[in-house]
Amino acid sequence: MIRAERKAQGLRQNDLAAASGVGLRFIVDLERGKETVQLGKVLVVLATLGCSLQLSRPGEGQGACVYGPEWLVDAAAPPPPLI
Repeated sequence: MIRAERKAQGLRQNDLAAASGVGLRFIVDLERGKETVQLGKVLVVLATLGCSLQLSRPGEGQGACVYGPEWLVDAAAPPPPLI
């Protein structure tokens, strides 16, 4: 999904890395599905692309917690609660 969105926005991997404040290697690893990437950096990359991540408990139809671009705009703001 990240690779597809990056390409849809006409960004190269190094452009996304620079805009997100992460290294090119991180973007390459993330797009290849590396299992041990840092979640905080993933959230930043998603926000840079205008995407969000929704978490939900088993059996819930809607996500209990959404991490999106607006959350990362204000670094001083606390993350949304995990309900």
